[in-house]
Amino acid sequence: MTGAAVLFGALETPFGDTEATLAALRFGANAFHRHPVFIGQDGRPLKAGFNPARAQASDLARRLHALLVPPLYAALDAARDFSPEPPVLLLALPACLRALPRQDRLFAELMQREALPPVRAVEIVTGDHAAALRVLPRAFELLAQGHGVLWAAVDSLVAPALQDLDGLQGARIFVPANPYAPVPSEAACVFLLSAPETEFGPDAFMRIGMPAFACEPFAPKDPSRPPLGKGLEEAAKAAWRAPGSPERIVSDLNGERFRAEEYGVLARSLWTRAASLPVCPAVLLGETGTASPLLGLSCAISEGPGGSLLLQSDRSGERAAMAFQCIVS
Repeated sequence: MTGAAVLFGALETPFGDTEATLAALRFGANAFHRHPVFIGQDGRPLKAGFNPARAQASDLARRLHALLVPPLYAALDAARDFSPEPPVLLLALPACLRALPRQDRLFAELMQREALPPVRAVEIVTGDHAAALRVLPRAFELLAQGHGVLWAAVDSLVAPALQDLDGLQGARIFVPANPYAPVPSEAACVFLLSAPETEFGPDAFMRIGMPAFACEPFAPKDPSRPPLGKGLEEAAKAAWRAPGSPERIVSDLNGERFRAEEYGVLARSLWTRAASLPVCPAVLLGETGTASPLLGLSCAISEGPGGSLLLQSDRSGERAAMAFQCIVS
């Protein structure tokens, strides 16, 4: 598989750091708690995936900062073991960071105050589930030029301020009357990437390929136009070029109806054996938005070695798929 080698990975989830998260996932525990701020129609707190120590933090920027700093520091520290040259940081952030007043500026200020090891440059993309995959072509370009790359994503859907964004987030996540509402959660993931042919290639625990993208021409909020699943199928076929079927499929199925319907179309048309039991991080960790792709790769590690396929669906209609291979479990 051409693409990039993953040399190091670090997480911050409702379970805690990387070690705590992977241990919890192996035992099948979930990260859901009753949130003291989210109150349902029955008057009871709603479930969310969050660390109780941050339950009252209302600033989205502060939550993203608290999530991102621990794994980013760990990855920067690991990068120095592989190369003295500072890596380039490619960071995916949630689109709603710019929708809330002054939150993007506050997040930048908080990160600038951190005494982190230096990076060569920071390139940021914002969006939904597929945003983190959109930066990979740029990552492969930097790797071909001999630079180290940190691939990172962070998102939080449990900041209480997000309840005010009814049109953007609140109506589809926090309304109890919605039977397809996913459990809101949060996570940060950082991967250290290297070119496969470098001297560090044999140390990789995962290899990732070039993602493929397609568009699903439908509006998720329009019930009269059900999803066809053709965009996801097109991206999956373009990303998976190996003979046979993948060992497993890692999906961003999170409880939303359109994701389930289009995945059903894909399961009937492609690789039924692998698609019958997809790996779904949201089952144990909840909906993690922009962090979903990297979190899905992290969860796949515990499933053992083998070729796999990652699927992501944006509410904008963009569909993305990426082949990857876990080398060690």
